[in-house]
Amino acid sequence: MAAVLFYLVSGGSLSAILLGACPVLMLSLNAAAFCIALHRDRLSLLPVLLVYDFYHGFMLNSAWFIAIIDELRGKTMRWS
Repeated sequence: MAAVLFYLVSGGSLSAILLGACPVLMLSLNAAAFCIALHRDRLSLLPVLLVYDFYHGFMLNSAWFIAIIDELRGKTMRWS
């Protein structure tokens, strides 16, 4: 996300970003449709699965950032 923002601020075009994101979204949609067909689920799940990629990336990057901050602070983990 930061790379996209940097690209836009430095004069890049939004159409180039969308043109690059389309194949990735189509691949994700294809994989999701295959999974849905394999599990015989409802096709109405496809739009949700497209949003899931963004949600998953946001959550993973947030957890990664919190882990780095904890590591820099020297905080030990408790596993109870």
